Amino acid sequence: MLEKLLRPKLIAVAALALASVVSAPSAFAQQPAAQPQAAATETYGSWGLICSKPKACQIQVVLANKDTKKFVAALVYTEKGPNKVMMGVVPLGFLLEAKPSLKVDTGSSITGTYVQCISSGCRISLPASDAILQDMRGGKQAILTVMAPGNKPVSLNFDLTGFADAKTALDKKVQ
Repeated sequence: MLEKLLRPKLIAVAALALASVVSAPSAFAQQPAAQPQAAATETYGSWGLICSKPKACQIQVVLANKDTKKFVAALVYTEKGPNKVMMGVVPLGFLLEAKPSLKVDTGSSITGTYVQCISSGCRISLPASDAILQDMRGGKQAILTVMAPGNKPVSLNFDLTGFADAKTALDKKVQ
């Protein structure tokens, strides 16, 4: 019950932290909490649809620490015209030379690349093919795997509940 009450607040905080991920490459650090009206947020299951202005929208799911409720990682998707953009946002400390990967459930994986790291974390570009998006529409979980020091894989599991509805809502907003 507490998680349901906190989910909109986590999404709002994540929206502020990630609302400009696509438009400004270095702006995925958390923004001040005093600007919550900067982006409109709708919730679809575990996914949030965030629009900073008309036709400037993205959908995302955020992982937060269960105890502290602090941001851990995010998976973000948006469209700008014909361009489909998917990215992960992870904290610092992972091996940059090891390519991150994303898979849906037990399907095949796609390989991403680290785009930029700043003091608050790293951004990962992931190929947003029609096939992976279709898998995400019908899947239960997207697993982003990054490598920790010592070549230890770390799996970040993102719930796909609501992804299909969020993607449909996004498609309507960006047309």
